[in-house]
Amino acid sequence: MQLREITISDAKPFLQLQLQLDKEASYMLYEPGERTTTVREQRKAIADIQQSPSSTIFVAEHNKKLIGYLSVFGSRLQRICHVGYITIGILEEYCNQGIGRKLLEQADHFAQSVQLHRLELTVIEENGRALHLYQKCGYEQEGVRRRAIRHGDKWLNEIYMGKLL
Repeated sequence: MQLREITISDAKPFLQLQLQLDKEASYMLYEPGERTTTVREQRKAIADIQQSPSSTIFVAEHNKKLIGYLSVFGSRLQRICHVGYITIGILEEYCNQGIGRKLLEQADHFAQSVQLHRLELTVIEENGRALHLYQKCGYEQEGVRRRAIRHGDKWLNEIYMGKLL
């Protein structure tokens, strides 16, 4: 397994990874079939991220297949340019293998290299596996948005977590 920064040539496999995560990861934001991004749009999004000094995407690759990712989105706004927002997704068959921890460590190194002083993320309250990982990696719960997500006929709470660097 290899961790590396995304490249423009990863646009199609990265989109395929996201579409697969939409199908199998019930705690991710998109429902299956809801994502309408094209490969061309994905290339543009990657190029835009590469132009941002405080944003990046790390991909986890196994046997030349993308199996997970972590994105850090920074802001150009002065008042929040020290903050990076994290999203992470790993294919189910590769979970519980330390990939999430390694991706989060990679995010810490990146954040420090570009002078981000805070990383933050959200997680569905019922996602115990992810909550445990984030806490183990130094994230602390900072708030709860009650009934923030609707999954079918069920309401889910969203937890805000942050980590100061």
